[in-house]
Amino acid sequence: MKTIPEAVYSALTPAQRMAATISAIARGDDVERDKLGRTCPKIAYRIPDPEYSDKLVRLQDLALGIECELRGCAIDFQFSDDDPDEQDAAIGMAQSIAVAWEKYLLECGIDPEEMDKASPKRHGGVTALLTMGLYDEIPEVVEAVIQQIRDAMDAA
Repeated sequence: MKTIPEAVYSALTPAQRMAATISAIARGDDVERDKLGRTCPKIAYRIPDPEYSDKLVRLQDLALGIECELRGCAIDFQFSDDDPDEQDAAIGMAQSIAVAWEKYLLECGIDPEEMDKASPKRHGGVTALLTMGLYDEIPEVVEAVIQQIRDAMDAA
């Protein structure tokens, strides 16, 4: 193999380096392939702390998900054919999801009213459903939803 000056390696464009690497692999020239990889310029990036930025994105995604779940409850209520049991179930589920979200936010030190303002606008059907009478949330559902939210926030 002919010795190539270091200046040539450092001056390669990314496209040239990629083509040269494929050529080296095709020739079975592992030394050249390794040298092309080793001499590739190193670029350092600075990014916001993922513990903050990634979790903020996940929190915003979860706010959308919660709204979607609540809209699903509103649809269930709407299509309950005036069956009181189905209506109660839809209202109870909606209340449970809303309470779980609020509890999770408080657990994180986030004011639920501020999160509400920072989140997508709540659908009128959801607002109506959440204000229909005094229904108790379902404790098992609340705990299960909180755990699902925690798991989603901790996912990498």
